Amino acid sequence: MLKVLKATYRDGDLILQEKLGSEWEGKTVNVVIEIQDFNESKDQQTRVEQFLEKWQQHPGTEVTEDYKFDRDEIYDR
Repeated sequence: MLKVLKATYRDGDLILQEKLGSEWEGKTVNVVIEIQDFNESKDQQTRVEQFLEKWQQHPGTEVTEDYKFDRDEIYDR
C-alpha cells in the first residue's frame, strides 16, 4: 500500500498534516523524505499564475457561469 502525506519537521518530530486511518495501526512504514525548497515552491506558484494569465488571454477560453462539465457526455461521443 502506498500513501503520500505532507509533514512538517519541528523540534525533532515529524508532524503529519493528516492522520492515517486505522488500517495502518501496528504496521511498519517506510519514510522517504523530499525537502520542498521554499524558492522552488514559490517559483512553481509563479509559473502557475503566469500560465493562468496566458490561458485567460487566449481566445476561446471563455466559460459561461452556467457551464457544467459532463463527463458522461464526453464518453458518449
